[in-house]
Order: sequence, then C-alpha cells, then structure tokens
Amino acid sequence: MINLYIVNETEYPRHVGDVWLTTEAYANGETMPDGWEPSALPEGWEVVQKTPMPDADNEFYYVEGFPEKVNGVWTQTWVKLSIDNLVRVPRERARS
Repeated sequence: MINLYIVNETEYPRHVGDVWLTTEAYANGETMPDGWEPSALPEGWEVVQKTPMPDADNEFYYVEGFPEKVNGVWTQTWVKLSIDNLVRVPRERARS
C-alpha cells in the first residue's frame, strides 16, 4: 500500500519518494530500495490515514479533499460533487 503524508500541516499530498528526496542518502547518490518505507519521518512530516473512496453514482462523484485530523490522526477526506459540475469537453477540442 502506498502511504500518504502531510508536511507541516499544509503540504499535501506527499509520498514515500518525497520523503526519500529529503534524506541525506539521496543527496549522496544512493538509490531507494524496492519497498522502502521510512522508519522515522523527517521533522514536520505525518502519515495520513487512507480511507476508501465512496462509490459514485449517476448523480454524484468524489474527489480527494484536504485531510482532516480525526482523533489526532490525519485522515484522507472525500468531497462529494454533483455530476452537473463536470465540464464536458467537445471531442474535437479534446483531441487537439
């Protein structure tokens, strides 16, 4: 599972590769091993608890919102939007 992170309560989303970019090992030219996950996050970084995206239907769809703290844990949120908000691009324009 891919972890999500937030930095200093404002920079979101961040991923494991972003953590790696902040480490001294990366600066020294080392590569990230397969499956690498940080054992200790840099200062200001926190894990965001993933939540399942709700099912869309014929009237609504969901987009990821900014995480919220729930019982002290950063938690992924979903924003419900009306299908009427979708912008439809004509086929000719979409191809150009």
